[in-house]
Amino acid sequence: MVYADAPIGLTCFQKAVAFAQNSPIGVGNSLYRLGTVSAFVDHGKHGAFRRSVLEKGLLYDESFAINEDSELSHRIRAAGGKIWLDRALAVGYYPRNNLTGLARQYFLYGGGRARTLRKHGLQPQLRQGATVALLAANLVSAICGFLWWPLWLFVVAYAAALGTAAAVDAVQRREPCGLLAAVAFAVMHHAWPLGYLAARFERPAQ
Repeated sequence: MVYADAPIGLTCFQKAVAFAQNSPIGVGNSLYRLGTVSAFVDHGKHGAFRRSVLEKGLLYDESFAINEDSELSHRIRAAGGKIWLDRALAVGYYPRNNLTGLARQYFLYGGGRARTLRKHGLQPQLRQGATVALLAANLVSAICGFLWWPLWLFVVAYAAALGTAAAVDAVQRREPCGLLAAVAFAVMHHAWPLGYLAARFERPAQ
């Protein structure tokens, strides 16, 4: 059984990151992040394990510094186990408090996912592949726009979409700090695929 995430924002930037990390715009359809339903899921970060699972040797791979929880979830499911998300149980934590910390966190997340996929010969899920496609599209739009300006429209539309989502949240919650979620979204959307690509093409340790 795994628990839902419940980020707690103390500073203005933390409040913005907390929203971004529990929004479909930031994390796609990751149910343990969204905390919207109780259901069987592919993965969850915080969990309670049956003793029988541990007795089968299904433990964390200590060679993983990042994504060890997701890697274990894969092995549990491969062994015939199931993972239940209980949205009524939530684990609170404090998000990163600055852009550098958030960027590093998601860069490492991306790298950890790439190593998990490589270890088990898996393909990325749709939401993970979409982040790489978004990174490529924004780079093409921003750089090649100098050669043909209409290409800039894509990155402008992307920025406008993030700004609108953040503004709606700020109004609904009556929390001006929510406007910074646009920045958090952008950092998460680009740091994760950069970390993923960096690890995907690194030479495996001998």
